[in-house]
Amino acid sequence: MSLTVSQIHKFAPKERVYRKGDGHGLWLEVSIKGTKRWMHRYRFNGGWTMRTLGLFPEMQPSKAREILYQDKMSLKRGINPNKKKARTISQRSVKSKPTLIEVFDEWYEKQLEQWSKNYADDVKERVVSYIFPDLGAREIHKIKTRDVVMTLQKMEKKGVIDTLMKVKSIINRVFLYAVSIGLIEYSPAAQISKDSFKRAKKRHYPHETSPKKFKVVLEKIKKSSANQRKDALHYALELMPHLFLRPTELIRMEWEEVEFEDKLIRIGASRMKVRREHLVPMSDYVELLFKELHEMTGYSKYVFPTISRKKNQPITPDGLGRRLKRIGVSSDVTTPHGFRHTASTLLNEMDFPPDIVEKQLSHTDRNTVRSVYNKAQHLPIRREMMQRWSEYIIELTNR
Repeated sequence: MSLTVSQIHKFAPKERVYRKGDGHGLWLEVSIKGTKRWMHRYRFNGGWTMRTLGLFPEMQPSKAREILYQDKMSLKRGINPNKKKARTISQRSVKSKPTLIEVFDEWYEKQLEQWSKNYADDVKERVVSYIFPDLGAREIHKIKTRDVVMTLQKMEKKGVIDTLMKVKSIINRVFLYAVSIGLIEYSPAAQISKDSFKRAKKRHYPHETSPKKFKVVLEKIKKSSANQRKDALHYALELMPHLFLRPTELIRMEWEEVEFEDKLIRIGASRMKVRREHLVPMSDYVELLFKELHEMTGYSKYVFPTISRKKNQPITPDGLGRRLKRIGVSSDVTTPHGFRHTASTLLNEMDFPPDIVEKQLSHTDRNTVRSVYNKAQHLPIRREMMQRWSEYIIELTNR
């Protein structure tokens, strides 16, 4: 059924981006900030892809359906609508008036092969949420430095300074791309100094490094698992100290990444922050937990699926944080990310080689030349370390 204007106005933002179907491959995407944009999902050469058509309310449903029809005509002729746009926009003159959305989409498509999926999603969400509402529908050659500053100042008022700097960097890259294809003469974001805005406070993840205090956190996790019916969140909390993965790397884990025969978790490069495959040896206890969990969630693609109506989605990092608070571990004591700092500190104190600890944390080598040539995985010692780490956690909890 086609969406009506009154329906669209009622779509409120949620914790995650969601889409409402208009039919025939046309979707309305609602961001976490409430920005609404029309998307066309279609198949080309055997694969699915999406392209942005425009923002609502600037683009009304009737206009979105008209563009959808044009896309379908292109597809019938064997032309990819995204590629067609990419071929023509680079040749446009200033008089043809391409919008910032159009230029962003072309630039974004060119970057996807070298980005991880998580990073690509973050880039899109940030631009859609913070830049498109004010500047997306504007003709790119008419956007001035002051326009960009005023848009970024809105972010400053909201206190999202760290995100502001990332958005500024992204949008500057889009403008520089427009310069390179002859749409504009200079980037209006290039001359904006970071001194124009407040400085972001250094990000700190609270964590425990004292074995005594770490024991208290572990006991609360164990007690909650014993007193309540276990669900995916319970298992995620119990596994988090043992695996010390980044929260998104843990919760988005898929069963195909868990190799029981080799007692190994193999996370693909596309899911890693450093865009490099990451191996996590499973201790005996971790293997046991995964086997228990497989009986519960093995039906799902994800190891930790949500229990909501979105059956094909994993739990969220916010869900982990809320569950920690519910069991009595406040965010000023430790956070889901804080377990990584705890493991790093205590494993170094257990005299494991720092390079091995860093490797298991999936940190990149600061020596970029050495990092390119050092492909060694050091699995035997990492297996030993992960086994001893689990034994240490169990012993600490049972003292």
